[in-house]
Amino acid sequence: MKKNKSLPWWKKHYKELILLLFIVAITFLSIQWIHLGNDYWWHIKAGSYMVKHHVILDHDIFSWYASSQHLSWMAHEWLSEILLYGFQQLFGSLHPIIFCTFFFLGTLLLLFGANRSKMLKNIRFTMFYFILALIFLSVGLLPRPHLISYFFLVLSLGLLFDLAKHEDSKKIYLLPLIAILWANFHGGSSNLIYILCFTFFFIGLFNCSLGKLEAKPFTLKQRRKYLTVGLLSIVGIILNPQGLKLLSYPYLNMQDGLMLSTIAEWQATNPNKLNNLAIFAYFAIVLFLIFKSPRKLQLLDGILLAMFAFLSLKSIRFWPLFYLVSGFIIFDYVNETPVSLFTARLLFAFSVFFLVASIPWRPIELFTPVVPEKFIEIIKQKHPQKLYNYYDYGGYLIYRDIPVFIDGRADMYSKYNYQDYYHLSILESDYRKILDRYQFDMFLLDKGLPLVSYLEEQEEYEVLLDQGNTILYALKET
Repeated sequence: MKKNKSLPWWKKHYKELILLLFIVAITFLSIQWIHLGNDYWWHIKAGSYMVKHHVILDHDIFSWYASSQHLSWMAHEWLSEILLYGFQQLFGSLHPIIFCTFFFLGTLLLLFGANRSKMLKNIRFTMFYFILALIFLSVGLLPRPHLISYFFLVLSLGLLFDLAKHEDSKKIYLLPLIAILWANFHGGSSNLIYILCFTFFFIGLFNCSLGKLEAKPFTLKQRRKYLTVGLLSIVGIILNPQGLKLLSYPYLNMQDGLMLSTIAEWQATNPNKLNNLAIFAYFAIVLFLIFKSPRKLQLLDGILLAMFAFLSLKSIRFWPLFYLVSGFIIFDYVNETPVSLFTARLLFAFSVFFLVASIPWRPIELFTPVVPEKFIEIIKQKHPQKLYNYYDYGGYLIYRDIPVFIDGRADMYSKYNYQDYYHLSILESDYRKILDRYQFDMFLLDKGLPLVSYLEEQEEYEVLLDQGNTILYALKET
């Protein structure tokens, strides 16, 4: 023992050092995939407006259609938008990179810290697990509020599992505070916090052993804490500008068939698509590890995996959640593997090499205009009253102070004009009646839309600009 105490700190903690270097390398590699996406633009614009006018938006001000209909807006991400705008003011053009790096790296470090002892038992598998972050976290690496939800999910699970191990843990009482923050940073996902509390409470009632499956009950003290904190977390979620409405908001979204089927990130996982096979492969790895392990599957672990696997199948946007939740579970079913001094040195060298190779040595270009500047100039010059715009252009048009027909806030439009937008864009249903109803005077479209072919054949419309994949039509002046 005395000899170990005299060792340099890096020899005592060489495994932690290897993994920390590796996690930082994964982060550096991931941030090179950052892109702004369509929603970034209206998020940053909303944050700017709220800061400058000292208000929290609860109605639309960016869409000519939504404003004319006095549509309310469930701004469940208002605090994230203010934070994102704050990052812009502090860091300028680097703010998307710093925002994503902060929450991506923070989430992985928090995940490692919460499961440190388990992850250190098999360092090679742990490195494999973190490599998977390149698939399940990096692909959707955008400066958007969902990154904050990943952080809150890992933080919440860490506190929930800590109580499962230590019945006297008081850290669990931080969850209602997290619920308040989560509800205001990304309210659409904040319901997860009380759902998880109640899941731990309910599963903790069982005491059984059936084949490979085993359930060990929690103590009365633990169950009381889970139940109490779950109820307090509901109260915490209500403490947001939308109040009680936020509790039902995510469930209503998940029932919106049109939105789920037409927006890419909401679409169901399809095993027939090659790029969807990654999540099925990871399901298989998790199941293999569990059933190969001599340890019995704990009922709580099985329920949590099943819950988030179901969500992952229901929508591809939930893949990262399954990945993060599994990080708290699968290491209990992985065999401990000692690491020789030679292997440790090899892994350390690899982590250092990987870190250096992953550093983005060249500037990351992010701010490519979604719509070429010439289109923006013409639209502002012509000042249309009823612009019909391609959905993916909406956020950027808002950023450029152009009133839109529709944008990435599909949940706001869903019961109103979203269906008409969709049917008209692909010339479904009675699209001529839709044109008559709205009396659009300008169309900004992606040239791949069937609507473009229809407008080409109509004498009352003229092409103002055709450039790249974008085309601008206007109603001819009479």
